[in-house]
Amino acid sequence: MQPREYLQKGDTNAAGSDRLVIIKLVNDKGQPIFLSHVKQLRTIFETMSAITFTIIMLSTAFAMEFVAFLAHKYLMHGFLWGWHHDHHNPHEVEGFFEKNDLFFLVFAIPSFFCYLLGTLYYPALLAIGIGISIYGMIYFLIHDVYIHQRFKWFRQLDNKYSRAILRAHGAHHAKTEKEAGESFGLLIVNPKYFGKRKDWAKK
Repeated sequence: MQPREYLQKGDTNAAGSDRLVIIKLVNDKGQPIFLSHVKQLRTIFETMSAITFTIIMLSTAFAMEFVAFLAHKYLMHGFLWGWHHDHHNPHEVEGFFEKNDLFFLVFAIPSFFCYLLGTLYYPALLAIGIGISIYGMIYFLIHDVYIHQRFKWFRQLDNKYSRAILRAHGAHHAKTEKEAGESFGLLIVNPKYFGKRKDWAKK
């Protein structure tokens, strides 16, 4: 039996053209050795890659809550209040859309470029882009569908956490001006809102 040779693409030669590096994974009898071990290592690396991708994606989605908090407090209730004002004063809105909806486009820009560059060059950026999208979808479902009922897809989530979110956001909208606000986050809620209204309304 002739020894089997396994080929892989290697570096380039002096002329700059690709050359093939011949890797012999055979024993004296021409039988492949360590092949099963190579496959196992490849599976492990692929699994680690998938795990790393998932960790980056979920970490980004989690981190976006803090990004949203900072953007809400210092941008929307700061120099971009002109876009956010009508969200706190819905009686001034004519039609379905608010100026506040422009923030969805703002947050979509970095996500788009992460998708683009991540698909072409850097998988980690793709994971970040997906993480931003995941948070954006959660934010949309909780904020626009559940809380503000802009879409009548579901009306009631009856559990302590959903009620706390509703109370916290209600407290935020109790203020119609950009100063003296509270509860700028969405998913991370002050523990006081898990209690009864008579207890937290005084705090």
